[in-house]
Amino acid sequence: PASDNITLSFIPSATGVSIVKVFTIDGRKVIEFNNGVAEAGKQYTRKIDVSKYKNGVYLIQLLSADKVTVRKFVVAR
Repeated sequence: PASDNITLSFIPSATGVSIVKVFTIDGRKVIEFNNGVAEAGKQYTRKIDVSKYKNGVYLIQLLSADKVTVRKFVVAR
């Protein structure tokens, strides 16, 4: 479980725009980041501040040039 920050790390397989979105478990968008153009094969890391989020389960969605990835994370203090 996260309390203050989560770290997102990814390596795109194709060059293109990458966008990160965080949703509550019931589908409401909490935040969106446009990471700009991400180059294929290069590692990207982004720290996301979740200290103001309420305790609960959230979904993080990474949209990259060739795919969409969704993962769950929990905020607990």
